[in-house]
Order: sequence, then C-alpha cells, then structure tokens
Amino acid sequence: MKGKLRRDTISGKLKFWSGSNANAKEKKVEGFPKMDEGTLKTFVEKVTPFDFEKDMGEWDDEKFSHESSMDPLNWCPHRKNLAFFALCLAFSIVGMQRLMFVSVNAVITAQFSISSTQTALLTGIAFIFSAISSPFWEILNMKVGKRGIFIFAAALMLVGSLWNMHVQSYGQFLGGRMMQGVGWGAFEALIGGAMAEMYFESQLPIRLTILSTIDVFFTWGTPILGGYLSQTIDGYGNQIMVINIIQTISIFLILIAFPETSFYRTSHPTPPTSPPTISFKSWWKTLHLMPYWGNPSREDLFRPLKKLVSPITLLTFVLASLPIASAYAFALSLSSFLSASPLFIFPSQVGYIFIGPFVLSLISYGLLSIVSPGKPILPSSEKALGGTSTSALRIAIPGLILFTTGTIAFSQYVSTTLIPQATKVSSTVFIVSTPGMDCSLKVVSLIFGVLVAGAAILGFAVERYLAIQQGVDDHGKEEGQRRRGGLDRAHAVLQNLFTGFLVTAMPSWIEQGMGTEMGGVMGLKDTGLGVGIFGFVGGVAVVVGLWVVGSSITGGEAGRRREEEGIYRMRELEV
Repeated sequence: MKGKLRRDTISGKLKFWSGSNANAKEKKVEGFPKMDEGTLKTFVEKVTPFDFEKDMGEWDDEKFSHESSMDPLNWCPHRKNLAFFALCLAFSIVGMQRLMFVSVNAVITAQFSISSTQTALLTGIAFIFSAISSPFWEILNMKVGKRGIFIFAAALMLVGSLWNMHVQSYGQFLGGRMMQGVGWGAFEALIGGAMAEMYFESQLPIRLTILSTIDVFFTWGTPILGGYLSQTIDGYGNQIMVINIIQTISIFLILIAFPETSFYRTSHPTPPTSPPTISFKSWWKTLHLMPYWGNPSREDLFRPLKKLVSPITLLTFVLASLPIASAYAFALSLSSFLSASPLFIFPSQVGYIFIGPFVLSLISYGLLSIVSPGKPILPSSEKALGGTSTSALRIAIPGLILFTTGTIAFSQYVSTTLIPQATKVSSTVFIVSTPGMDCSLKVVSLIFGVLVAGAAILGFAVERYLAIQQGVDDHGKEEGQRRRGGLDRAHAVLQNLFTGFLVTAMPSWIEQGMGTEMGGVMGLKDTGLGVGIFGFVGGVAVVVGLWVVGSSITGGEAGRRREEEGIYRMRELEV
C-alpha cells in the first residue's frame, strides 16, 4: 500500500495516510529529485538552499519545515518576536502573583482575623493547584492545542485577581487564589513546548533562558514594588490593580499575536522555495482561530503522569525541592514577624528587604546563563553525555553552599535580635534586652539574598541537567517535535506541590505555638538550622549519586524509551 507518513506535533506520533493521491504517480518538482526512501538521504545531502549555520545550527540539527505559511516555523522573524513577547508578558504575571502578598501578609492576617498559617495558605494553595492542574493541561493540549488554553488560563488568572480586589471574606479570597493557581499551571506546563514548536533547535536555548530570567526577575522583584504600592490608603488593592492592567494587555497580545503552534508536519518535509509572504489575510490565517484537534494515543496521554515517577525526576526533586521551597516559605513569613512587635515595620520596608534577594538571585542566574550558555545538546556518545551532565552537577555545589550558609545565618540573626535575651548581672539581678534594637533590615536583606541566590543557582543547575537529558530524548526528532519528554515539566509539578505544603507549614514551625509572643520567631532558629542541614545533606547525596551512577540510570531510561517507541511505531504501521 502506498501512502505518506505524517507526524502530529501535539502527540508526536506517526500516521499513515492513503487515499486518491496516494496511488497517483508522484510528480517531480522542478529543481528537486523524486522523494522516496531510496533518494531521501542523497537529496538532503546535496540540496542546501539555506545558510544552515546561521538558521539551523550544526549539520546534525538540520531539519526542514513544511513550506506552508501556516507553520509557525516559517514565520518571519518580527512575527515570531511579537508572539514571543506576548508569551513572555503573559508568563511574567505568574511570577508577579507568586509573592504579591509577601509585604502585606500581616495586613491580611489582621483584616480577616486569621492566623499566620491561614494567611500563608493563600499562597500555598495557589502552588498546590498549579501542580495539580499542570498534567491535565498538558493532556488537554494534546487534543486541542495551546492557543486556546493560554487564552483561557490568562482570563482565569485575571478573574481571580479581580475577585480578590472585592472579596469580603477569607474563603472568597482563597477561591480567587485557587483560580490563579490553575492558570499558573497552564503556562508552566506548556510554555516550553510552545517555544519548541516556533523555533529551530539552534534558536531555542536563548529564548528559554530569557523566559527563566523573566521568571526570576518578576518573582523576586514584585515584592519591592508591591510593598511600595501597598503603603497607600488603598493597601494591597493597588498592586492587584497594576497586575490586572498588565494581565489585560497580555491577553490582548495573545489574541492578536500568538498563533496556534500545533501543526501537522510531513515526515519528510521540504524547504520553502521562497520567503513567506506577509499580508493581513495570511497573518489572520496563521493565528489558527479554529482550535486544533489532535488524536493522541493512550501512551501519549499517560506520558505526563509517567514522568512524575521517573528516577531522574525524583532525584532532581530531592536535590532542589527543599532549598527552592524554603526560599518561598521564609519570604512569605517575613511580614508576619517583622511587622509585629517590636519592629512594626511598614509594607514598603518589608518590600525593600527583597532588594537583596532580587539583585543577588538575578546576578547569580544571569552570570550562569552567560558563562554556561544554552546550546543544542545532541550528544553522540555516553562519554559526551557524562561530561555535560557532570558540568551541570558542578553548578549545584556552590548553590548548596550558599543556600545552607544563607539559611543558617538568616535564622540565627533574626531569632537572636528579635527574641528577648536575659543577661545575668549578679546573683539576684537580671537585665532583659529590648528585642529588635539590634535588628538591621539591611543585614536581613543581605543574608536572605544569599539564601535566595543559592536556591536560584540550584534551580539553574536542575534546568541545565534536565535539558541535557531532554536533548538525549529529542535526538533524531524533527523540529517542532522536541521537548516532549516532559522531565522539566514533571519536576516543576513536584516542586510546586512541595512548595505549597512547605509554605503553608512554615509559619507554625517558626512560631512554635507561641504566636506573636517572643517576637513570633521562637522556632526560627531550629527551623533554619534543620532546613539548612537537611537541604545540604540531601543535595550532596543526590549530586554524588548522579555523578557515580547517573549514566546507568539515564541509559536504562533511554533503552526503555527506544523499546516503547519501536513497539508504538510498529502498531502505527499496522493500521
């Protein structure tokens, strides 16, 4: 039977197409030889109408897109840049909403007459719902594509924010944060895949680095501006309003500039013979206003869930989960004990404390991105794989050291300066120090910044290590088919789930049942010491383990993947 194999970019599976045109005599295209299995290799080697080094990187990465103007890979650069900007702006809202209440948690606690743990739950529940929804967004994407999901998720986040501006009870406030968390999950699950479907492999790493830098920038920079905006009579409603305005603009840009990136590409695509034309009609068509309809297999649908229990996913989770989650948890607890007696600092002052974390985390992440720039990772041997993996693991060591040092120093300094100290002068006379007199907000900002910088470095190390493993998974796949292994997304799901629980539990650990008494930090010293030691020991154990036996773990997974793909393709060809 004659026909054509076509690949679905959503599910990544090959489909056999036959019909009236399948049995028709193939016609030669002028300037190109007949395309069949016997001449395909020779054709690809001889016909080179592009400057591949500029447009597609190394020869091993050379893949051709279908000539259709509907294919996002064929868009002209300024169209792609506009779509990329729209997605970056929408993704920045996720970072803004993560720590938007850091500087006003004490105000929210007093407004709704709730405990510090209940206040922390407002952020923790958003992380938890983000983690739970991410796999389901990924599965839905296989059926309907990404554009509609992004629009719906952004609108859901906007509705949640508008709801939080007018709520009158804690339960209603919690509901708004749940809606925001569900929206986060869509962007965190699908944004990497959308980039991979728009850009060639050689163009992809720099854009993924930009997305990660934007995430760091807005996550740790928002509390600074948020504290300043919340200082007015309208309180934290001001920063919610500013975020809502930006969210509205981002939704508009997604509607007019971001296309449906899911696209059917032939198994042997051909290069375009001329540059794509630019017109309003072609632009309108490339937005793909009608939703994409895919037909994923059972294996495709269960892939996001299977990756959650992958050995690589679990090991990288142990490596970075506690440092990253504790950075968020300590940040959300700052307002509770710094805004209470004896300091009574204002939201703007709490926001200024985040200048240290913002600057140090951004410098750390930016320097690592420059020193260790992302490149197409297609190792040809286990030796090459081991070398690049080792380089990624080396990055984690200074991150663990900075995190442990910052955590212990932060907890020791704050607890020492805020808890009243009794000094014995004679056998009958004691002098009780006034807490808070020696607490410098600049010192708190600096040592907390060291903690956050360590967590940012660990996040970069995990991203780089998973990118290496993803490069192995993607080796040999077509452009637009990469980044479907889902290791990074599975890690993000576990990380967000753990972060949500730790953020919620941290205030009770810090207060140790004393509430706001004893400075509200009676348990901070022990909590910081325990988190620092456990984070360091667990991280070092994972680094050593991956260093020693990582190649055997990744090799075993690669073998299982090849076996599953072989069986799956045989089933497809039997249809």
